[in-house]
Amino acid sequence: MAAVAIAVSFFIIIVAVAVSAGFRNAIRSGVAAMTGDVRIEPYTSGTGSDPVSMPADLPSLEEIRALPGVVDITPVAVRAGIVKNGDIIHGVVVKGIPGNEGGLAVS
Repeated sequence: MAAVAIAVSFFIIIVAVAVSAGFRNAIRSGVAAMTGDVRIEPYTSGTGSDPVSMPADLPSLEEIRALPGVVDITPVAVRAGIVKNGDIIHGVVVKGIPGNEGGLAVS
């Protein structure tokens, strides 16, 4: 009976580790889809939490776009905020990306 209990315990541990690895991979792929592989930001020496804007029409962007392996360059607008639902408050990061109409849409 003890051997069966040990076997069941090992099976449960293996399932838990597999599910955990699956969640980890899903989160990583979701984050990669939203942030991309490379972010280009202006250098700032300040400690502010809000990012500094940079022009979307930099001449160097065309040089980067011409590099082998670069699929796309997408401008984004990022802003931290707070969402409140009743008594529950959450910190959020809102990201705007260009929509099909060419405007900036919240994703």
